[in-house]
Amino acid sequence: MRILWAGLLLVVGMAACGAKEDPAPTGPAKPDHGYQVVAGPYTLNPAEEKYFCFTMDMVESDDISIVKFTPIEGKGVHHLAVFRTLAREQQSNFECPELIKNTWVPLFAGGVGTPGVTLPDGVAFDVPKKTQILVQLHLVNAGSTPITDTTYINIETGTQPASSYQHANIFAVGSQKIDIPPSTTGYTVTSSCNVSKNMKTFAVFPHMHQHGTTMKFEQGTTADDATVKYSIQWQFGNQPMVPIELDIKSGDFMRVTCEYDNTTSSPVTFGESSNNEMCYFVMFAYPAEAIDGCIED
Repeated sequence: MRILWAGLLLVVGMAACGAKEDPAPTGPAKPDHGYQVVAGPYTLNPAEEKYFCFTMDMVESDDISIVKFTPIEGKGVHHLAVFRTLAREQQSNFECPELIKNTWVPLFAGGVGTPGVTLPDGVAFDVPKKTQILVQLHLVNAGSTPITDTTYINIETGTQPASSYQHANIFAVGSQKIDIPPSTTGYTVTSSCNVSKNMKTFAVFPHMHQHGTTMKFEQGTTADDATVKYSIQWQFGNQPMVPIELDIKSGDFMRVTCEYDNTTSSPVTFGESSNNEMCYFVMFAYPAEAIDGCIED
């Protein structure tokens, strides 16, 4: 089993609680306790589409408990995502056409107008000290004139010690056994397992690439009584983080099914490029002290 993901989006500035900061001439209000990630300014020419990332190191000497994300999107944002990295990325802003890597752990994602997410009372993401944060913006200018703007993400942190929170983390179900023949429609990949612990979810994050068409997640006490808890008609480039409450018991059966259309003349296999494919259903769950899941590889 290969366990996933860390990282996040496009960051040009940060105001850390308790840290000395330069005055910002403009921009939305910063959180009273936490960070404001400033993604930009960025410029897009007419009909231009880009994925930009920016990395940032957290400077605190102690672990950080994150309890809320609030995005304030600028013009041109199609979707955004925030990650922590397991393997360090370059320390600057850069184009990043990979929608996600196995070394990027998702913390938040949303599209245009996404209101953000507040973790349940008493629950927080425990982010290790000195973590590298990566922000990714999917930017599209569908207009006829250039646009320049900035996106902000407020990250609120808990006011209590990390030990006082139930820790949230990700539990992923999926498969890396993907080999879609050329000129094939309705190709499916299925992965299943029985979970070995009790947990509750507050959000999910499905992930495929440009050949994906549908995904569904089923849960039950056994394979025979499993029912669909989530399904999506996939749209490439949209990376939704969807609030969903699931009560998962130790021993429960889980299954994810991903469907693809490959209209190209070459096979499509698993990989991080958007020309390859993935099949991951990521649940944000608690209590969870570490990244976990069942991924067929």
